[in-house]
Amino acid sequence: MVSEGVKIRAQIDTESVRNVMLVNGGGSVALLALLPAVLGTPLVFGVLLTLAIWLLGLTLAVSHSVLRRKCSLVYEQHGMRPHLGKPRLWIKPNQPWVCWWGWWCLYTSIFAFLIGGAVMVSVGFANIDVLSTSLKP
Repeated sequence: MVSEGVKIRAQIDTESVRNVMLVNGGGSVALLALLPAVLGTPLVFGVLLTLAIWLLGLTLAVSHSVLRRKCSLVYEQHGMRPHLGKPRLWIKPNQPWVCWWGWWCLYTSIFAFLIGGAVMVSVGFANIDVLSTSLKP
């Protein structure tokens, strides 16, 4: 029998993944809409690079969902007490490897959104003089 706390945490995790997919996917759609307006400007490189980073983040968030399902199955098969993953390289997971990779995908997806935004802002600031002079009549 699964406790009420486990169910609540699972629902919170589901909402968190939806939010990560929303920001990466929504940001990608916004950049696609902006792309025609920045063609021929120095921003096009930043938009395309950021788009690639956010699409990677979206892919990682979707991968997290698949791995989370497999992680749940591992926990269910072992009576909510699965064996811990064996240490490899410098990583000593405190959960099965499929669960560890799932969380890695989610956190990397969040980081990808941050990096993509930083790239876009950096390219914008680096080319602000060119962009501001091209806007003057």
